[in-house]
Amino acid sequence: MALTLILIGMVVLQCAADCCTSCSRCSYDRSQCGEYTKHGVAFYAYISKDFAISTASSTFAFDVVITNNGNGYTPQTGIFTTPISGVYGFSWTMMAAGTHIAGTKGDYGEIRTHIMQNGIIKGTLHVDTETYGDDASSTGFVILNLNKDDTVKISKAWIGEGSAYSNEQQGRWTFSGFKIA
Repeated sequence: MALTLILIGMVVLQCAADCCTSCSRCSYDRSQCGEYTKHGVAFYAYISKDFAISTASSTFAFDVVITNNGNGYTPQTGIFTTPISGVYGFSWTMMAAGTHIAGTKGDYGEIRTHIMQNGIIKGTLHVDTETYGDDASSTGFVILNLNKDDTVKISKAWIGEGSAYSNEQQGRWTFSGFKIA
């Protein structure tokens, strides 16, 4: 009997047979072997340019995809759809500008965002700049139990104001996730 180690996210599962049927020792359904066991499920994307916070859509579309193992993230919508049930970790970062960029006037950057699982708030971040040159950033991390086809996205909590940086010099808005177990 061959002994196989399957790497999923950051957890190594020890299974007693090659990729077939199922494994009672780790309760991993190996009928879904292939992409998920070879490369895990993980994605990393960012917003490609600075933008006016008040005109941003209610769901942020992180349009540049660097990693999309398992093909769960859709850059056109900004939504991650779980390809396989499990425990996932998600991180998101946002940057508010203490200058007027992206055609904004008046107040400087301020915004609050939520990470949403199937439309339910699972975490919140807030950044606020008060004066010229007072840039701000915030990063959040959550661990969620997800079922196949659950959705996760970053949404605007309220209209916000001013501008947001998302560039190589000041920093980027990012969204990433990976299957832990």
